[in-house]
Amino acid sequence: MQNSSANLQESRTNGLSPAGNPQLLLEEVGQWDDGGVALDVFISGDYAYVADGPDGLEVIYIYDPSAPVEVGQWDDGGYAYGVFVVGDFAYVADGSDGLEIIDISTPDAPVEVGQWDDGGDALDVFVVGDFAYVAEYYDGLEIINISTPNAPVEVGDYYDGGEAYGVCVSDDYAFVADFGDGLEILNVSNPTIPVEVGQHFDGGFAVDVFVSGDYAFVADGSDGLEIIDISTPNAPVEVGQWDDGGDAWGVDVLGNFAFVAGSSGLEVLNISDLTTPIEFGDYYDGGSAYSVIVVGDYAFVADGSDGLEILSFGYDADGDNLTDEQELIYSTDPNDEDTDDDGLLDGDEIKTYFTNPLSSDSDSDSLSDYSEVMTHLTNPNNNDTDFDSMLDAWEVFNGTNPLLDDTNDDLDGDLLSNLLEYNLGTYPNDTDSDDDELSDFAEVIIYPTDPLVADTDSDGLDDGDELLIYNTNAIDADSDDDGLTDGAEVLTHFTNPNNNDTDFDGLDDYSEINTHLTNPIAIDSDNDGLIDGAEILTFLTDPLDTDSDDDGFSDFEEVLANTDPNDINDFPEDPPPITVTPPPETITETITQASGVSLLVLFVITTIGIISLLFFKRRKA
Repeated sequence: MQNSSANLQESRTNGLSPAGNPQLLLEEVGQWDDGGVALDVFISGDYAYVADGPDGLEVIYIYDPSAPVEVGQWDDGGYAYGVFVVGDFAYVADGSDGLEIIDISTPDAPVEVGQWDDGGDALDVFVVGDFAYVAEYYDGLEIINISTPNAPVEVGDYYDGGEAYGVCVSDDYAFVADFGDGLEILNVSNPTIPVEVGQHFDGGFAVDVFVSGDYAFVADGSDGLEIIDISTPNAPVEVGQWDDGGDAWGVDVLGNFAFVAGSSGLEVLNISDLTTPIEFGDYYDGGSAYSVIVVGDYAFVADGSDGLEILSFGYDADGDNLTDEQELIYSTDPNDEDTDDDGLLDGDEIKTYFTNPLSSDSDSDSLSDYSEVMTHLTNPNNNDTDFDSMLDAWEVFNGTNPLLDDTNDDLDGDLLSNLLEYNLGTYPNDTDSDDDELSDFAEVIIYPTDPLVADTDSDGLDDGDELLIYNTNAIDADSDDDGLTDGAEVLTHFTNPNNNDTDFDGLDDYSEINTHLTNPIAIDSDNDGLIDGAEILTFLTDPLDTDSDDDGFSDFEEVLANTDPNDINDFPEDPPPITVTPPPETITETITQASGVSLLVLFVITTIGIISLLFFKRRKA
């Protein structure tokens, strides 16, 4: 039951006036409960006065809203339903004990100074001037003169058969939430003769009412919140309604917001358009909110068996569960619900996951906070959730378990533990991390090759090919030290990477290719009968020219005749053979004879070549 007047409402307005339609964020900042049933609350100064059912009146010090402290209590056996405070007095609607007047000038020692009771059940009270207006259930509205607090006197009443649950007074009118009879409007300009002038009923159960200007806001039980135009008291008209299926039991209005207490907790409505109230925020923690009063940036909720709950509220323009003011504190963007674009709302990062809303990866483990929270279930604030010395991201990317210590497991069965593979940088889910046909185990334990590099010596041959096919040294780019990489010998020159002189001609492969331009896989590049090494190192002839001195005799012939193959004027005495074309009838015979001679000459050339090679090697030795 709400007990705030229009005048009080004006004194506590904090200037709420939403631009557009932002969200309103409600957060519990404090709670007080001593086992009673909080049904109503009134705020005066640094104190909250709670109508606590069987526990009577509770006085709570709320200077620090996060740490409310009970400082006083009054109870004489009644059942406190409602409370209203003016000055040094608290007026308590105390059920069957009627109206109790309590001196609260000393908050930690409240004292009853007066009482009025006519046998009814006082459920709510509203005080204006010298009069207390009591909603007394089946007795309707009772008007009590309280000018002398220790001697309250009833001066008027009104009852038409309803059940008066709540009352609010504005100007000359008392607005009674009359349960099944809806809202009743009484002219109380003469308190001794209250007169009904208007009524609104649409089938709900009115239990509380708040008046602001020309409108009455009625907590209408199962019908939710009803907004009634009362500018013409004798002809009230409903202009708006909000209902979400719960029961509305209490209401307070501040600026463009209506705060509705009910079975769904506290719900806040944007009423800037009275015809279409829109839910703007809510808070529910399992209690049953019976009454609410809003002062400053706090909503004080009488939450039944949960006691008094104190909620802060503020604008949340981007709906990220942080008020705009909080966003300034945390340096987040008040217009961006996810400042770091990691998939988690800024408010959830700060209040739920305790991550950094300005960094998408709070623990710098290469996994976004979102993926850790929503996908992998790892700790976004610890880069090694299971404390197994393997970072979460590595475990996720490689298929090990980031939630369980599996350091000694061997995921890929390569005889290397997961932890060893982590430290080596190999893949625990791949037996051959570098795809060189050698297992990681073989490269780490057997061969001194790099398990992360397919070609350890960068010679153009994979380690597996060197060791398994070519029998070359996988950690030496030039196995035969001839100046050519193994890859160049195998793939380009087709030389033997394990022999620096593939053709055994006395020249290493490198010099043949890069210096002499001879064929490293042919012993006699110019086919003149002299091996390349003999021509270069012994006879100083051109290994690419059969007749180095162009005297008409091949280098081989000159060497055989002991003439200088490099001097055009020094040649064998016998002239070159003269070719005579035989008669046709002798061609066949000549060819046959020539074939025999050719075979003989070839034998001699080969023999001399071998002799010259032996001679060259003997000189070299």
